[in-house]
Amino acid sequence: MYYANPTNDKLQTDAYEFTTLDIPPGSFGTRALGVNDQGDDIVGTNGPKSFVIRNGTPSAIHKKDSSFDAVSAINSSGILAGTFSDAERSRAFIYDGKTYAMIDREL
Repeated sequence: MYYANPTNDKLQTDAYEFTTLDIPPGSFGTRALGVNDQGDDIVGTNGPKSFVIRNGTPSAIHKKDSSFDAVSAINSSGILAGTFSDAERSRAFIYDGKTYAMIDREL
C-alpha cells in the first residue's frame, strides 16, 4: 500500500499480504464485505449469491426464493448478517448457519 507521508511528502510503502478471492473458482465480481474479529472468517457476495469462508473453506449462502442476497457481516460467534430481495421487497436478516431470522421493522 502506498501513502503520502505528511511530514515530508515522500511516498512510503507498507508490506501487506493480499489474497485473491475467487468464489466460486473462475468467477467475476467477487466482493469481500466483512471479516470477523479474529480475521479468519470472511463474508461477501458474488453476483446474486453470497458466500462465507470459514477457516479457509468457502461455502455458498443463498436464501431460498431470493433473487439477490448479500452477506455483509460476521461476528465472532459466526452469526451472519445481510440483506436479500424476493418478489415482494428487500429485507435484512441474520443467519446462524441453520435458520434465517428476518428483520422486518417498519421505521
